[in-house]
Amino acid sequence: ADTAGNTQTTTVKSTGQFYFDNNDPTAGTVTMKLGSASGSAYTDNSWTNQSVYVAKNNGADGSGESGHSSTTWTIAGTAESGTSKTLDPGSGKYATYSIVLTTKDVAGNSVSKTYTVKIDKAGPSAPKISGGSTTYATSQKIKVSTASTDSGVGTVSYYEYYKASNSTAPTASTSGTKVTTSDNSVTFSSNIAGHYVYFRAVDGVGNAGAWSSAARVYVDVNDPTVSAKNSSVTITAGDNVAMSSYFTTSANGNAAISSTVYKIGSASYTNTSSLSAGTYTVTCTVTKVGGKTA
Repeated sequence: ADTAGNTQTTTVKSTGQFYFDNNDPTAGTVTMKLGSASGSAYTDNSWTNQSVYVAKNNGADGSGESGHSSTTWTIAGTAESGTSKTLDPGSGKYATYSIVLTTKDVAGNSVSKTYTVKIDKAGPSAPKISGGSTTYATSQKIKVSTASTDSGVGTVSYYEYYKASNSTAPTASTSGTKVTTSDNSVTFSSNIAGHYVYFRAVDGVGNAGAWSSAARVYVDVNDPTVSAKNSSVTITAGDNVAMSSYFTTSANGNAAISSTVYKIGSASYTNTSSLSAGTYTVTCTVTKVGGKTA
């Protein structure tokens, strides 16, 4: 407007292209392998007893949109500058790792994706076992009396046992035999002369735990033997002859003979019982520790 009040309006036009991008980009991904980059695939959020190799893969933006700007990641809350890493809590330990991957486009839109890696390298606690004896029997049963506990995956898959002929305890690398009974027991029913039996647990991802203390096992399944030295014998009156001299006995195994019984008819006699003149049929019965008789 001038001082006289005259006005004029002019329209100014600007030409060009304006771009708007309010779409989220495509999130990046994480490659996860067991042990190393060449290992088999690791399943997200599952337990394993191996280390896990993880590698970051960049995200992308759609065609005609502002374009990919960055893909960053954190592992267990710590920003990572590299593109790959091997996760491992260390021997005898367990850990859960949260991996958060964030992809941004040039327009500032962002999207995040979370992965979880769970590694358990800790074995279960040692169980307590019961059963066995230092006295011979025809069979002996050893079983878990107090179950093992596990802190990582949290489950015990099975137990295994180890039998040794001496008191040298098994080590972590000692192989055991899997226990297959529902009550986690093992019954020994063949000849064993004072062996030592240990149990341990194996968790849900295959970590073997500590061995238990030992239980002793003594088993003798053999019958003793007894035989008459002669079909008949004549004893002169007044002679002092023990009944044991008429028979040959043998334990026939590791368990000792616990009793020897002599009978004439239904009456029992000691080894040195006196008999009046006459003809007698003497029966000898031997019993071993554990109950085997002949």
